[in-house]
Amino acid sequence: VFWIKYYEEKSKISKNNLNNNYTLENRYYKIAIDRISGSIYSIYDKLFKKEILIESSLGNRTFLLNEEIYDNNLDFENIDYCINPKYVNVLENNEIRKIIQIEYEINNSVIQQQIILYEDLPFIFFNYKVHTKEKYNYFGIKFDLNVNDSISITGLPFYYKISKNDDLFKNGKNFLLLNNSKNGLLFINNNDFLYSIKENSLYILHNTINFDNSNEYSLVFSIVKRNDIETSIKSSFELLSRPLTIVTDQHKGKYSLKRSFVQTNNNIVISTMKQSEDSSGIVVRFFDITGKKSDVKINNFTNSKYYFLVNSIENKISTKKQLSNKLLLRLNPNEIKSVLFEYNLK
Repeated sequence: VFWIKYYEEKSKISKNNLNNNYTLENRYYKIAIDRISGSIYSIYDKLFKKEILIESSLGNRTFLLNEEIYDNNLDFENIDYCINPKYVNVLENNEIRKIIQIEYEINNSVIQQQIILYEDLPFIFFNYKVHTKEKYNYFGIKFDLNVNDSISITGLPFYYKISKNDDLFKNGKNFLLLNNSKNGLLFINNNDFLYSIKENSLYILHNTINFDNSNEYSLVFSIVKRNDIETSIKSSFELLSRPLTIVTDQHKGKYSLKRSFVQTNNNIVISTMKQSEDSSGIVVRFFDITGKKSDVKINNFTNSKYYFLVNSIENKISTKKQLSNKLLLRLNPNEIKSVLFEYNLK
């Protein structure tokens, strides 16, 4: 999907002159960042008209741990959270996206994080870089959330597991959905992780810190409708990589302001869109996550005249088929399907 948006530089990240705190917002969220700690002290959802964080608490608090977790348990009271950031800077501030960057120095370690909002997306993107010359085992993130009687849903695209929350650490994979009585809070992660819910606090731990090397992690946050698990899973796998933003001057050529390459139902996840290994065309790969028959509509965005069905190693498993402006394919339950669109070089 791409969209083109005309914009003028406007101040969308405001600074409170009394306490030097920052506020950034888009159509969906308004976020307030505490300058002293570098943490978030408010995430207000404009659609639900609700504060997500617990009153007088903080979110996106980061920490490093060098102690072992015994019996999957942790002394939550003895965590030294990052405070007094080295700097809090505004990297981008326009009608397309807003970026705040925060950096901490802890002994011989550096934690750098970015908080990113796109104007037209109902997601908050967090990027983290950790470089340490000390023997830390874990990089952690904590959110204090308004979540009651919550459950978490974790898993891979071909299955998901629902579990009642407690203060024991569990293994997570890719996404974590916390439900309460009205809506869900979706955390999308590009790494394996440990997580725990203690009372109203969510702890996420990454245990793959490499000594004297740069470690990168990312997290995407969104509010979703309760019991809309299909949409949550689909979002988690399509937004692990955040959108690319290109700011440019006017140039020749005609482009529609918005275009979608592939249209699917909520139970279909698009896992790949790339050039084929033999450079003969574009491969699109998708699969079903719920055991339902589905139709997938693909727009002819490459101006191809022909396409092939291919297997996982991109060997052709069908004859060459003629392609019109749109291709409609039927996907069976739990089926993975790959299509190669041949380049039209003439």
